[in-house]
Amino acid sequence: MTAQETTLIMLVEDHPDDEFLALRILARNGYTNTAVARNGIEALDLLHRMEENTDGLVLPSLILLDMKLPMKNGIEILEHIRSNPATAKIPVVSLSSSTDPRETASCRELGVICSLAKPLSTAKLQEVLQQIKSASFQD
Repeated sequence: MTAQETTLIMLVEDHPDDEFLALRILARNGYTNTAVARNGIEALDLLHRMEENTDGLVLPSLILLDMKLPMKNGIEILEHIRSNPATAKIPVVSLSSSTDPRETASCRELGVICSLAKPLSTAKLQEVLQQIKSASFQD
C-alpha cells in the first residue's frame, strides 16, 4: 500500500458535482482513503467520531473544506478545528466560490494552508496534492 492510499483525506462538500470531481481527482492521485461530510453538522460529528476513534475512524491528514455549507459554514468548522487540541494542527484547504476578502482573511487567520476557487481546477488540486506528498505532516 502506498502512502497516498493510507493517508486519510476528509472532504466536506455539499454539492454533489464538486464532491464527485474532488473524489475523482483524489483517486487519480492515489488518494483512495477518503471520508466525506455533506454539511457542517455532519462534518463536526465525523471529526468527533474520528477523534474518539469510533468505528475505527482516525483523524485525517488533510481536510478539504467547502466554505458555503448548510447548517454550519466553513468558518465555523475551521474555528472548531483550530480550537480543539486534537485537530488544531490538521492542514485545511478551503474550497470556495466566494471572492469575499473577509472570508479569505478569516481563512488565513485560521491557518488554512491554501484556498482553492470553485469550480475546482484539476491542475490546482493536483498541485496541492503534490505538496501533500512531499510535506512532513503526511503519515
